[in-house]
Amino acid sequence: MSFEYKDWLISFDDYAKVRKDGRPFGDNTEMASRQSKGLNPWDENCKVIYHIGGLDSMRAIRTQFQKTIDDAKKATDLKIGERGHVYIAGWRLNPNRDISDNPIPVSEAEDKKNTIWFWISELMKAGVVVRIMLWLPLTTKAGFDSHINAHIYAAQLMAQLNSEIMSKINPTPDDDIGVVLLDHRVAEIKEPDKAAHHQKFIIIRGINGKGVAFCGGVDLAYTRRSAPGIKGDWQSGNNIPDHTRNIDSNIIVPGRAGNDLHAGCYGLERQIWFDQHLELEGPIVSTLEEIFRRRWSDNCMYKFVIDSLNRSPFELVEDSVILSSSKQIIDEPISKNLEMGKTKKGAPWVSPSSEMKFDRSAIADNSIQILYEGKEVIVDKDSKRQANAEITIKERYGQLKPILDFHPIFNYNIIRKGNLKLSYKRKIIKDLPVPLPITSKLGSSVVQAWQTIPLRNKSRKGIKENGMDSSPYSRGEFSIMAGLAKASKKANEIIFIFDQYFWDEPYARLLSNLLSSKPNLYLIIILPPHSDSQEKLLIENSSIQHHLRFNALITLDQLPISGRRKEICSLWNFTDNDNHSRGIYVHAKVQVFDDKLLVCGSSNINARSYTTDTELSCAVYDQTLIRNYYGDLWNYLFAQPIPSSINFDMPGWGKVFFDEFTKKVTYNWNNPTTNLIVDPWYGIDGLLPNSQVRHNRSGSVGISIGAPINNPFGLDEKIKDDIKDAKGHYIRQVRLDDIVDRLENFDDKVWRIPQ
Repeated sequence: MSFEYKDWLISFDDYAKVRKDGRPFGDNTEMASRQSKGLNPWDENCKVIYHIGGLDSMRAIRTQFQKTIDDAKKATDLKIGERGHVYIAGWRLNPNRDISDNPIPVSEAEDKKNTIWFWISELMKAGVVVRIMLWLPLTTKAGFDSHINAHIYAAQLMAQLNSEIMSKINPTPDDDIGVVLLDHRVAEIKEPDKAAHHQKFIIIRGINGKGVAFCGGVDLAYTRRSAPGIKGDWQSGNNIPDHTRNIDSNIIVPGRAGNDLHAGCYGLERQIWFDQHLELEGPIVSTLEEIFRRRWSDNCMYKFVIDSLNRSPFELVEDSVILSSSKQIIDEPISKNLEMGKTKKGAPWVSPSSEMKFDRSAIADNSIQILYEGKEVIVDKDSKRQANAEITIKERYGQLKPILDFHPIFNYNIIRKGNLKLSYKRKIIKDLPVPLPITSKLGSSVVQAWQTIPLRNKSRKGIKENGMDSSPYSRGEFSIMAGLAKASKKANEIIFIFDQYFWDEPYARLLSNLLSSKPNLYLIIILPPHSDSQEKLLIENSSIQHHLRFNALITLDQLPISGRRKEICSLWNFTDNDNHSRGIYVHAKVQVFDDKLLVCGSSNINARSYTTDTELSCAVYDQTLIRNYYGDLWNYLFAQPIPSSINFDMPGWGKVFFDEFTKKVTYNWNNPTTNLIVDPWYGIDGLLPNSQVRHNRSGSVGISIGAPINNPFGLDEKIKDDIKDAKGHYIRQVRLDDIVDRLENFDDKVWRIPQ
């Protein structure tokens, strides 16, 4: 195998110029932790299959679920819970999402067998362990009320199903067969309700450690399952079903999911959604499983357990998780010897201002033991000195709440020479097993996992151990941003981008610089023809999204470019007579660099994906696979084979590809040739093929730009300051590669948002 992939993927030496600790990868995340072991931060000998479209992606997931279920049912010699496991991480999951191939609803009995919840249930009934980790919004703004209801419903369903299955197993296993974790351990931005977990990946490990993973842009949610030939997703628009449809349960769920897309552009029925996903086998599966495991057990302040029928026992609060089972919250014993100092007179002492943090619920359970000179000391809440120990310990905390991981402060003052030892318990989330390594050589792809792990508050109560934040994510990881910058600078032929929210001006400046300095480099960007805003936020949110896009696209013209070497397109359905002319929503987050690197994941090209939301993308180096991808993509978009004039072995093939591709673009909407249209982004208002007006700039409808609402920045804004010389004179505006370098060359404290 050629080792050229090392030039395209991130190595720690690329960015560890000063601190030598692997940033912007973080210190303890999966890829970063390999540095101390002398291992490469990527996985070789992997097998990768790309899936274009939600239908194909869900079919592949369903196929792997079925294989796992069949194998588990045959393994009668293994106990329930020992027949493999499935981990699902998602931004959104609707339990009754139809993942079948059926283009239309069928009988009610058949529909029940097509839902994602049916497949989850069948996995668990076959003895496969299931863990589902879903983002939980803290606000009902922006239409997230249905999002919250769907995920709480999933947790309640899991609590019921797990209890039902566990009651039939004798003896009862020590662990749950199925658990849902609702996650709001998010970035430390000033308004945390605007931060999200956006990762979309699945780990499937069967008997004997066999494994497959999925990663990309596809949520197991409404509107996502569409492809050519099925005329859109029947679970979309006005046909989005009630939360409980086709699921046998007595759980009451308020409301119903709203329309995902703008009706004026995408219609009200069978909306068409374009997405992409990767199916992966080989060592990368263990890597992704470890990423899931570390995020699952990351500590936080608040831990709630949901009741299967009652929504009231929890709160929507920052730095919290909601679990479907109390078994997943366990006690961790802690024992500490308090260090003694010396005064100027030589008397041993500990300052009264010294602080020790405890678990609040542990206090309620009387699980703290304090020893002075080997004898137990009782905590005196009235601060009355205990004469025999000559020690003062004062409690400071408010009302107790069960199962929450609070950490009140004890001030202690040792009056005379002696040793003080404290033993206590804190509540933690039960860890998942360490993944089994996969060493089989299954393919020719080299895969590197890129992440955004936002900065978390290092002073969170209960997280510090020995003065250090014990969370593996305390320093963050920004390898998506770093990888994108490096791959873009490496490309010489073409950069091909699909994106939902192309909003990032620093990246646009980098692309502008590359197009200006590399006369043989070409750029194609495919975006949705209209924002995804729901009706109640239609005018304001749509306008803001379009304005952010406009600012990024116009930045591409910041530097002069020789010839026509960039094209901005959208997808439009002209041929569906049943639903008339309407847009195709581009949700895919894919970047292709020459014929060398394919990146597919959850990350969009904007500040929130780079710095604020938890994201995961897989960068795949495999020239044969990427050339095949171009061919299959061409056939998907145009229903034609890729032209023979495109010879990837000939220098300059990027120009030929670009010229042939742009011939397919529809400029005259009255005489469409393909579903690819030139995007009308350049004016104040853009006119779409169905005469729908798209407001490209907020000012055109009198709305102020609320960029932070859509695009929060998880670092100090100073990191985006202009580039200046040693004397402070302006040179140019910051690019994405500059932000990466600044992240690497300064301690993370410099770039944390001021509190």
